[in-house]
Amino acid sequence: MYNANRVVSRERLIDDLWGDAPPETAVTMVQVYVSRLRKLLPDATLETRPPGYLLAVDPATIDLWRFEALVAEARDAHPEHASSLLREALALWRGRPLAEFDEPFAQIEGGRLEDLRLAAIEQRVEADLALGGEAELIGELEALIAENPTRERLRVQLMLALYRSDRQAEALDAYRSARLALDALGLEPSAALKQLEKQILVHDVALEVPRREANLNLPYPVSTFVGRERELAEILEHGRDERVRLLTLTGPGGSGKTRLALAAAHQLLANHPDGVLWVNLTPVREASLVVPTVAQLLGAKTPLAVHIRKRRMLLLLDNFEQVVEAGPDLIELLLSCPNLRLLVTSRERLRTSGEMEYRVPPLDAPDAVALFCERARLEPDDDIESLCERLDNLPLAIELAAARTNVLSPAQILERLTDRFDLFTGVRDAHSRQSSLRAMMEWSHDLLDERERTLFAQLGIFASCTLEAAEVVCDATVDALSSLVDKSLLRLSGERFSMLETIRQYAHERLEARDDRQLIARRHADYIMALAEEADVRLMRSGGRVLEERLEAELGDIRLALGWAREHDVDLGLRLAASLTLFWMGHNLLEEGRRWCTELLALGEDASDYARAKAIMAAAVFAGISGDHAEGELLHERALVLFREVGDRFGIAWSLHGLAPSLIETGRPERARRCLEEALPIHRELGDELGVKRTVQLLGTIESDRGDMVRGRELLGESIELARSHGDRFGESVSHHSLGNLELTAGRLDAAATAFRAGLEEARDIDSGRMACYCVAGLSAVAAAGGEEERAARLWRYAEQLEAEFGIKMMGRARYEECLGLIQREPVPPPGDSVLAEATVYALGG
Repeated sequence: MYNANRVVSRERLIDDLWGDAPPETAVTMVQVYVSRLRKLLPDATLETRPPGYLLAVDPATIDLWRFEALVAEARDAHPEHASSLLREALALWRGRPLAEFDEPFAQIEGGRLEDLRLAAIEQRVEADLALGGEAELIGELEALIAENPTRERLRVQLMLALYRSDRQAEALDAYRSARLALDALGLEPSAALKQLEKQILVHDVALEVPRREANLNLPYPVSTFVGRERELAEILEHGRDERVRLLTLTGPGGSGKTRLALAAAHQLLANHPDGVLWVNLTPVREASLVVPTVAQLLGAKTPLAVHIRKRRMLLLLDNFEQVVEAGPDLIELLLSCPNLRLLVTSRERLRTSGEMEYRVPPLDAPDAVALFCERARLEPDDDIESLCERLDNLPLAIELAAARTNVLSPAQILERLTDRFDLFTGVRDAHSRQSSLRAMMEWSHDLLDERERTLFAQLGIFASCTLEAAEVVCDATVDALSSLVDKSLLRLSGERFSMLETIRQYAHERLEARDDRQLIARRHADYIMALAEEADVRLMRSGGRVLEERLEAELGDIRLALGWAREHDVDLGLRLAASLTLFWMGHNLLEEGRRWCTELLALGEDASDYARAKAIMAAAVFAGISGDHAEGELLHERALVLFREVGDRFGIAWSLHGLAPSLIETGRPERARRCLEEALPIHRELGDELGVKRTVQLLGTIESDRGDMVRGRELLGESIELARSHGDRFGESVSHHSLGNLELTAGRLDAAATAFRAGLEEARDIDSGRMACYCVAGLSAVAAAGGEEERAARLWRYAEQLEAEFGIKMMGRARYEECLGLIQREPVPPPGDSVLAEATVYALGG
């Protein structure tokens, strides 16, 4: 199987089978052999792959690969574990490999495999010698040497086994036998053999059985350890680094710190021959009692530092968070005991010199699902994956949830997750702090001081937040935030603070019990409102040139603020939803924006005319983009009336502007023109550059539709220059698209294609699926008009896919369909992954 999953050339097979004298029919014979072999193997196992064949197999099904993996794992394992692994590996052998073949390739490969087997036997014997099993090994070694007289490592092992069994004379006889056997072959004994003889003669203490490392009290968990390969490997790397003497595993409650530390401690036994001690500090509440507790467990009759002295020991100090003040005592102990190492688990770091912190993250998603399925005895499915994600992939939460599958399905547990703190209870032998999610959170909460408890609860109002937001809404200080981060209740990623959802839900529960809950909620909503209004102004000025990254990060809190406003301040909610119009559009969230506006308008009969007008205008925009022009026109008319009543000229101009596309689409270009001509001077008067650009562009479209191509080109050219001069790439894309329509109507196909391509390039660069859809549709019409039917059909399919993906309805569709005529349209596949990049590459590359 050496070449499995690799292509082997036909020439290589011929060489292996016949060497330098292949028959003339060698190629045919190989094909016949392959055909026969395929009949014996499962389908698709033996594949034809130029320049030969590939045997496709699952590595887990190949004994040889399993053997090699077990041998490799045993190299760094504790002798007891290594011996077990190697015995498992050797049990896979069934006689001499490839013995039934006489061909040269089989003899070479068989010899290589036999060497691997003998090396594994020697490795296993080495592990057994380290475990003190010399007496049981002597007979086996003598038999192995009889079969393999030139393998010196076996002779070294036999001599050592005899010597350790108090059979010194026989050990020296074994050396003489080795020398005679080698002399017969014209070989000299190796330096290792000669050195061992000298050591035996002088009774070198180095030949004694190595002292077994001591597991002083490490528990052996009764359940399997699932996942965590990467974390365990990293912790072991630190644990074997002589420079790291104090390693603290930190993380929120339930993240699996203790289980991970125990797994690491078991594998670090070989590095600490004087013992590994587990110290459970859960019942210890006084920092001054930490050192006495360790001394008591060790049975020390003298001060702990004197008792340990230079012993190579590892202390696993578990659940240190409630006695972190004992950190300096640990440092003193380390200073007095040069070979002592400390592995600590705590929900916060010790903040001592020389400490290395390792933050234990939640489980990876696949490991979380595997843990749930292992504990619940279920097969993976979508509900389990969603449940683990909702539980933040925290091991304790997953184990508690899995225990509930005796009465609830994963889908039913998902439905009840709002009651997670009381729904999940643990096994009877669990410590009280791990008996439920509530107990776990209360344990962490009780360790906070009053200032930290207040801030922790108030931060429950956020989905995530910046330092500025925490300061404005919660009067937070850097020190207080830092303390919650240190205690694993708050996470910092980049410049944003967040909580695991389980922790956030508990924080919000604590907030709901406070008298200041409505004050904090209003501060939060006001803060998001101010951000949205500021961003709206910037987006209006830039025309969507830069998607507002800050609002992207705040989307979770935007939804929370809107939800609160729906219940407590509809006026604020209307203004907030409307201020986000360009944001909803730029992020393909049209349906969400429209839903918020519709819901809040239905509740806001008593809201201010200004707030209602803003939300009505936003709803009108969403309706128009979605192709509901009658609804869009009606809403714009209503918004216009309200804006005139409150005297808001900015709102008046944009309502007039918003009416125009619907009027154009429904065949009333003259009224659209009048609306735009009324809006344009207001835009100019207010210094509204975006309004001026968009109005000029629409006027150019109307002029071209009326047949005045010269005036239309002038206005569209002006709108392109205005957009370019102000860095408005979205506006530039819109104007190029309109110019493309003009040239398409005029029959100037090359000019139309140039304009549509320019618009598409701008749309691609700003990631605007809406404008990409329009420009790709325009290029489809150009291709159709030019007789490129296949290209036109493919481009039209892309346009319809983009239309569906981004939730829009193309205005001016009739213009393009007229060009497409009787072209055979390609069926539009169901929505899947985004086609924006694929469509753009094809449209611009053709």
